[in-house]
Amino acid sequence: MTNFIKFISFLLLNSILFSANAQFGRYNFDVFDGNDKLDLALVGGLIAPQFSEIDLNQDGIQDLYIFDKAGEVSLTFINNGTANEVDYVYAPQYEKLFPDLKGWVLLRDYNGDDVQDIFSYSDFPGVDGVIAYTGKIVDGNYQFERYDFTHIINSNVIPYPAGNGFTQVYLTSQDYPAFDDIDGDGDLDILTFAVGGGHLYLYNNESIEMGYGKDSLIFTLSDICWGRFYESGINEVISLSDDITVCSNGFRDEEEEAGLRHAGSTILTFDNDQDGDMEVLLGDISFNNLNLLTNGGDTETAFMIEQDTFFPSYNLSADVPIFPASFYIDVNNDGVKDLLASPNVWKPGENYEVVWRYQNNGQNDLPDFQFLQKDFLVNEMINIGKEAHPTFVDYNADGLLDMVVGNNTYYRPFGERASRLVLFENIGTANNPKFELVDGDYLGFSVFDDTGKNSPAPTFGDIDGDGDMDILIGEESGGFYFGENIAGEGNPINIPVIQPDYMGLDLGVRSSPQLVDLNRDGKLDIVAGDKGGKLVYFQNEGTATEPMFIPNIDSQTAAGNNIIVLGLVDTKLGGFSGYAAPFFYDFDGEYVLFCGSEKGRILKYSNIDGNLDGDFTLDTDYYGGIRPGFHNYPCVVDINNDNRLEIIVGNARGGLTAYRSNLNTDGTPVSTEEILLDNEINIFPNPASTYLNVELISTASPDAEISIFNTVGQLLYTAQTNNTITNIPVNNFAKGLIIVQVKIGSETLVRKVILK
Repeated sequence: MTNFIKFISFLLLNSILFSANAQFGRYNFDVFDGNDKLDLALVGGLIAPQFSEIDLNQDGIQDLYIFDKAGEVSLTFINNGTANEVDYVYAPQYEKLFPDLKGWVLLRDYNGDDVQDIFSYSDFPGVDGVIAYTGKIVDGNYQFERYDFTHIINSNVIPYPAGNGFTQVYLTSQDYPAFDDIDGDGDLDILTFAVGGGHLYLYNNESIEMGYGKDSLIFTLSDICWGRFYESGINEVISLSDDITVCSNGFRDEEEEAGLRHAGSTILTFDNDQDGDMEVLLGDISFNNLNLLTNGGDTETAFMIEQDTFFPSYNLSADVPIFPASFYIDVNNDGVKDLLASPNVWKPGENYEVVWRYQNNGQNDLPDFQFLQKDFLVNEMINIGKEAHPTFVDYNADGLLDMVVGNNTYYRPFGERASRLVLFENIGTANNPKFELVDGDYLGFSVFDDTGKNSPAPTFGDIDGDGDMDILIGEESGGFYFGENIAGEGNPINIPVIQPDYMGLDLGVRSSPQLVDLNRDGKLDIVAGDKGGKLVYFQNEGTATEPMFIPNIDSQTAAGNNIIVLGLVDTKLGGFSGYAAPFFYDFDGEYVLFCGSEKGRILKYSNIDGNLDGDFTLDTDYYGGIRPGFHNYPCVVDINNDNRLEIIVGNARGGLTAYRSNLNTDGTPVSTEEILLDNEINIFPNPASTYLNVELISTASPDAEISIFNTVGQLLYTAQTNNTITNIPVNNFAKGLIIVQVKIGSETLVRKVILK
C-alpha cells in the first residue's frame, strides 16, 4: 500500500460521521433489524407526515420534503433519481433552509419560476388562515421570503375582499387544503372547506386577470359550494346534488357560516378520468377512509356526480386511523405520480403504519393505484410508535454500551396503550458502534399494558450496591417501576421481576427519571422530570445497599424533608406543560444538566454541585440548536470512545436522532476548527453520479481547499472556494471509489464517495 493510501485510510477511519444540522453536527451509527440495515435509522420517526416535492440540490430531480405535525418539523430527503426505484437519502443539511412552520405545509410553485414556494398555517395568534413564502435560488441554495399582506390585513395572512373590506381565507391548523389550478387558467387557486364545514369554498387567484401575471397572490371567493356536494361528518357517504345549479344541503352565505366551526378535512385534487377537470379526494377527521368524488362538470363549474366512498375500492381501500390526508407525488422515479396517505393527527391515531403507498400504474391524469405498503420510509427508521425514551447500559456484559428505548404507545387508538421497552444490542466495536434490534418487549414490560401506568422512561444504576445495574422506569401516572438485577457484577443483566409503585414515589403525571448520586454521598438518588416541566429530587436516605426514598411530594416538601423541586428548573418555555426529561453528566466532579422539554428544545444548566437548594444557572434554553420535534428525551454519552460527547435524543415521533456535541468528556470545549469541520462541511450526494456538492454551511466559513483523488492517489480535481456550495461535475471520473479532501485552516476532512 502506498503512503498516500495509508494516509487516506487513516483519515477515513477517523473521519467525522455526521451531516450538518443547525449548530451541532449530526452523528450517525448503523442500526439493523435482523439482517436488514435501516438506512434512515436516525431520521427520528414519522407519525403525521405531509409530503411535497422540491428540487433541493438543483439537479433537475424532484426531492422530498416532509412536514410532520408531530413536532412541526421539516425533514428533507435527496432523490438520487434511480428509474423505477425508491431512492431517497436523508439530507438534514437542507432543513435549516425552511422557516419555522406550524399546522400544515404545502410546497407549490405559485409564480411559475420552477422554484417551490411555501404555504402554511397562520403564525398570527388566534387567526386561522394561510401564510406564504416566496422561494428563490441564491448561490445555488433555496431561500424563502415571507409574502407580505400587512398592507391589506394586519395578521399577514392571505386575504380576500368581503363586505366593505378584507378578511382572511379561513383555514384551521387541522385542515389540509388544495392549492391547485382548479379553474384551468394557469395559476394556483385555493380549495378548502367553509368555516362551518360541509361545503368547499373556491378562492380564485385573480393575479393574471388583473395584469400581474403569476407574480401575485390575489384571491376572491368565487364559489361557496364547489362541486355542489355536502360532507356531513356523520357518516362516510357524501351527499351529492342531482342538479348542477343546486348545492346539496343548500347554499350558505358567510354570515350563516360564521357561527359554525367544523372539526377538520383534507383535500387532494387531480384529474382522475382524463377530462381536464379536477376530481377531489377527501379525508375526514371522523373516519379512516378516503372518498373520491368524480367531477361531471367542467373547469368553470364543478359538479360531483359519483363517489368511491372507500377509495380505491378497486384495490385495497385506504384505512388510515384516523383522519387521512393524501398526497400525489412521483415516489419511484417512473415519471408518474403515486398516491401516499397518512394520518393528519398524531395524538389519538396510528403511529407506525403511517404512510400508505399506492403505485400508479396508469397516467397522471388517468391513474391506476395499486397498494404496495403501509410503512413507506418508516420501515427504514427507528420508530417504536409514539415517543422514545433512550438510555444506555451494557446489558450483556461484553464491554459495549447497548441501547434500551421506552415508548408511550405502539399504536392502539383512543387512549389504549401498547407500551414497550425495546432493546438494541451493540454489535459493533468500542470505536464504531452498531446496533441491532434484538428484543421488542424487553423485560416483558407489555404485561403492564392494561394498568394505565405506561410511557416507560428507563434509567439504569446500581441502586442496591451489589455491583450490577438495576432498572428504574418512570411512567404515565407519575410513579415508578423497579427491577432488581440479580446477575451479579460482570454478568449479563438478569431482571426477573418488574415491580410497580416503587416505594410509593409519585410525581403526579409523567415521570422521567435518572439515577444519579446528586449530593455525592456515595448513594444513588432519583431525579425525575414531570409533565409540568419541573424536576423533583428524591434524596436517598438509606444506605448504599438498602436505598430509601421519601414518597408523596406535596406533604413532604411542605414538611421540609428531602424532596426538593430542584434548581427552579422550568421547561414549559412559555407553554402550559413542560415534560421535563433530565440528564445529569459528571464532568470530572462537576455536574451539568441537559434537560429535554415538551417544545423539543434542550435546556442546559450549570452551578449544580453544592447548590441543590438553590437556583441552577440556565446556560441556554436551545442547546446546540437541537429540536427534533416535540417531547425530546436526551442522553449524553461518549458512544464511540473518542472522548467527545454525543447526544442521542428521543422524540414524540417515536424515533431517535443523534448529534455531536461541543464538549469533551472532561468538560473542555471542542476546538473551534473541529466544530467547524463538524458543522460547516457537508459532502453530498453519496453515491453520486453526475455532480458532487461540497457545502460550507456558514457564509462566514474561511476559504476551503477541495481536492479529489482516485484510489491510487491521482489528483482528479482541486479548487479554492468560500462559496456556500461548490458543484463539482464528476460524470467524467471513473466509476467506483473517490476520495474527497477538504482543508480549512490546519484541519482536514476526508470522505470517501462512491461514483455510480
